Amino acid sequence: MGQRPVSTERVAASRARQDWSQLLERVQSGRVRILVEKSGVPVAALIAPEDLARFEKIEAELDAALARMRAAFADLTDEQIEQDIADVIAEVRTARRAAQSASVK
Repeated sequence: MGQRPVSTERVAASRARQDWSQLLERVQSGRVRILVEKSGVPVAALIAPEDLARFEKIEAELDAALARMRAAFADLTDEQIEQDIADVIAEVRTARRAAQSASVK
């Protein structure tokens, strides 16, 4: 698919049934993704095979990263992790406030 811009279009399921061949051709071109809706609720998506391959690769990479994170923190309880996260957020906020105060002076 490369660098071509891709847009997403919403299509009612009834229209998707009627225009199936045309929608497939448009998706195959790689310039459009189709979000199929039933009563305004997304129920399916038509995407080019290249998009699917890219999404599956990203999903696998995210799963691997999450597995590495779980392994790195396996010895900590959820409460410890939450407290560590809260502490880091507080530190970052304090540092940002200090930087903002220094730039105002």
